[in-house]
Amino acid sequence: MKKDKIVWRGSDRDNAPVRCTCDKTGYPNFCTAPDGSRELQYANTHFESKEQAWKSIIRSCEAKMSLSAAGKRRVKYALAMAEGNCADALNRYKEINNNPDNPFRNTEDE
Repeated sequence: MKKDKIVWRGSDRDNAPVRCTCDKTGYPNFCTAPDGSRELQYANTHFESKEQAWKSIIRSCEAKMSLSAAGKRRVKYALAMAEGNCADALNRYKEINNNPDNPFRNTEDE
């Protein structure tokens, strides 16, 4: 009887290393997860040590936090620009509307 080898999955979908069994470790071999599903072992998601899997999970989480924070900064900047553009447009409208030479002046705003 062949003895199963152990690999540890540490992908971005995992909150802790997952113990998987296989006949042979490494890509392009398959392993069996605890739920019975078979999955391909990739070098960046399946590891021979639990510690390596933990490091992978933590790196993945840190990368997601960094990308999310950068996205949030971009959105906040875009919002600030849009608010500034709205304020500029409103001020320009008021200037144009308050011009006594404007024949289409809206006096209801006064």
